[in-house]
Amino acid sequence: MAENAAASPMAGLGNFPGGRQMILLVALSLSIAIGVTAAFWLREPSYELLYSNLSDRDVSAVMDALRAEGTPYRLDNGALLVPSAEVYNTRLRLSSQGLPRGAGFGLEVIEGESSFSTSQFM
Repeated sequence: MAENAAASPMAGLGNFPGGRQMILLVALSLSIAIGVTAAFWLREPSYELLYSNLSDRDVSAVMDALRAEGTPYRLDNGALLVPSAEVYNTRLRLSSQGLPRGAGFGLEVIEGESSFSTSQFM
């Protein structure tokens, strides 16, 4: 008897009533589904904020640069997210390219404008 049970682990399953077999099948299926879901969830990197509140032009330029570098990113309600391990290096690379350009709140705002209150030497 013990030799037959050892030879076929599924042979003992036939001794259970149909309801218990169904419960075992559902429990096994759920545990496999939870295991697969956990494996995918743990494999995916966590994302952190790279930039937010950018103009559409800046978002497009930054996304193009990220695509060219091969850096994975996500766009979530106007916020650009990158993997948390790459946030600071990505900011440095983008800033070396002059990105994001911004709206210009320094002296570049008054460049090229000549008004009554602006000196001709400026």
